[in-house]
Amino acid sequence: MPLYADLSKKEEIKALAMTVAIYERRENTNAVNNVVEELRRLQKKIRWELAEEKKQKSTQLFITQFLGQ
Repeated sequence: MPLYADLSKKEEIKALAMTVAIYERRENTNAVNNVVEELRRLQKKIRWELAEEKKQKSTQLFITQFLGQ
């Protein structure tokens, strides 16, 4: 199992942000720019997943509240 396999999605987003910052500070080449672009794409995907989870939870709460009345 990878070292940081148990990170939450929020922690993954933070780790990716730190990685991007280090890459950008250390080097500025096409290869690094491609890596940074992929890391940002992954960050965006994880943020979207978090937003979807939040949306589902809020919908479930609304249904629960509705049925409780």
